[in-house]
Amino acid sequence: MSFLSLDVLRQYFILAARYLIIVLMVIYTIQSFTVFARRGGSAKHAVFIRQNISMLVIHFAAMMTIYLNTFHFQILVFYGAQLVYLLAVLVLFSNLYPRCSRLLVNHMCMLTCIGFIMITRLSYDSAVRQFIIVSAGTVAALLVPVIVRKMLLLTRLGWAYTFVGIGLLGLVLVAARTTNGAKLSLSVGGFLFQPSEFVKIIFVFAVAGLLTQAKDMKRVIIATALAAVHVLILVVSKDLGSALIFFITYLVLLFASTGNPFLVLLGILSGSGASGNGAVYDSLFRAAYISDRDQLYQLFCLRKDRNVDEQGFWLV
Repeated sequence: MSFLSLDVLRQYFILAARYLIIVLMVIYTIQSFTVFARRGGSAKHAVFIRQNISMLVIHFAAMMTIYLNTFHFQILVFYGAQLVYLLAVLVLFSNLYPRCSRLLVNHMCMLTCIGFIMITRLSYDSAVRQFIIVSAGTVAALLVPVIVRKMLLLTRLGWAYTFVGIGLLGLVLVAARTTNGAKLSLSVGGFLFQPSEFVKIIFVFAVAGLLTQAKDMKRVIIATALAAVHVLILVVSKDLGSALIFFITYLVLLFASTGNPFLVLLGILSGSGASGNGAVYDSLFRAAYISDRDQLYQLFCLRKDRNVDEQGFWLV
């Protein structure tokens, strides 16, 4: 077979893989909803298996596409390592924790699979580092429930978790590298990691511990204030995505602890008001910056020749 025909086959495979990935992702998404209509456990199990097959085929098609575009043998080896990891996660979680949500485990593996694909396409070296970190994190995720179940003392350290979390986020605020305007990561031994990802786990333990001890509204207010400190530090660090996750997590834990929808509604309204005030403050800050050069009234009366200043700020 000539080199030209092999190249044509390669192009056909890459094209077919793209459409196959799209179709399987749609099927996977639909199954994520239709599984709730299944009554029997065996019927749900069959849906979960089909989701696993779709995920593994997507992974294979995407990694083969990367290989056919680069012809680096290390991509195939790396694909094998990723495949072993995904299969191990599916088997270990379902066997060690038979009562865990199989759908949630599938979603975790699917998102991890997509992350592997994206990072491998961009940078092989970065993908290997991320793979090591994810593997270590997965081992920890397998062990943490066992440790917590065996060591009940860990469930009573709400205050300790709180101060550790605030301390780590404060360290990020002071010493972290700025990436795209946000302070996110610290460098340790050549590895970049985001402390906020670790604090997310600590935050759940902290809030759960504080709310468990909350016998009256005073303790709820204290827990809310400490949770707000976490969120405010993230906002000042401009890690707004993590701030939103922490905020929503707290509302979920608050409702699980108190069962009071009024408190959750009050939290949503307070968070919305705070974010609105923050946006207004940011706009006024920029307005003050611009007014150093122009009159403040120009903020409200646009002139075509003064819509943008030297550093790119739009006059609003």
